Amino acid sequence: MWKAHAHVGGREFIETQAFFRQYLGSGVSSDLRVAAIESLAQAEGNPTAFLAGYISDPDAGVRASAAWAMSATDATGNAGPQLLAALQEEKNPEVRWRLYQALGNQDGFDTSTALALVQRETDPAARIAGMDLLASALRNNPTPAVQTYFDQTAAPALKNTALTGESSSERMAAVMALVHASTPAAMSALQELALQATDPRVQQSATKIVANPPAIMPKPGH
Repeated sequence: MWKAHAHVGGREFIETQAFFRQYLGSGVSSDLRVAAIESLAQAEGNPTAFLAGYISDPDAGVRASAAWAMSATDATGNAGPQLLAALQEEKNPEVRWRLYQALGNQDGFDTSTALALVQRETDPAARIAGMDLLASALRNNPTPAVQTYFDQTAAPALKNTALTGESSSERMAAVMALVHASTPAAMSALQELALQATDPRVQQSATKIVANPPAIMPKPGH
């Protein structure tokens, strides 16, 4: 069944939207709804608006899969306000994690609202995803408030996670958030990781970035 979903999901979305709407509302199991929604990450065209309709679904697995598909699709969406509103109400940490990722694939979002949400975030994976979102904002839409938070709070926290995180994936996610920021504070953290990290993947990645650094973003207003 997953292969069937993948086959249909990869087609032009304008041709398959009616099928997915009917299928997802037909009473199939949660696992099948999740698989169908995730297949839309491969859709031709832009399924973002359709997927956004499922980020308030009663099933947390469906909400998470919809947000993940929104982050993974090649198309950029404009559902930033809707995703931020969902984040303000969402209690499930996995869904919040995926919502932060989905926000990174939208044309724009209110950075002050996103910053406030990240500052209150308590789940480790969701917090890293939120910091990664703010790191990208520093490259695309920098503000003094986000710059200050990243330099004073996020960069040190991400460096600590890259050194002591419980899983390799968590440690590498922290490294990638620093890379995405590419601010002086982030690059300084990566230099320290190149010297201090005991995880070979972290150490190798940090060393590679330090040796070939991306362009460092200027401070807002400069």
